[in-house]
Amino acid sequence: MIPQHPLSIRGNHDHRTRLADGTFASRASVTDKIVLGSNGQFTSSGVVVDYDATGKLLTTGCFTHTATRLTAGFEPHGDEWNH
Repeated sequence: MIPQHPLSIRGNHDHRTRLADGTFASRASVTDKIVLGSNGQFTSSGVVVDYDATGKLLTTGCFTHTATRLTAGFEPHGDEWNH
C-alpha cells in the first residue's frame, strides 16, 4: 500500500532527568505532530511541558521544524557501486 500524502504522524515522548546522585529531578513531556509531504517537505510542530520531581509545572514551550529532503545529486547506474 502506497501512503497518501501528506502523511501525518503524532508522537508523544517523555524524558526523565536525574541528578548526579541518581535522584529524580524532572520530567519533560513532548507532544509532536509530524507531516511528510509528497514533495520532500517535512514539518513538525508540538509542545514541550516540563515538571519538577513533585509534579509542579516548571515551563511550557512550543516548537516548529521545517525541512526539505536533499539528494546526493546522482542516480546509481552501471557498476559504480561494485568497487
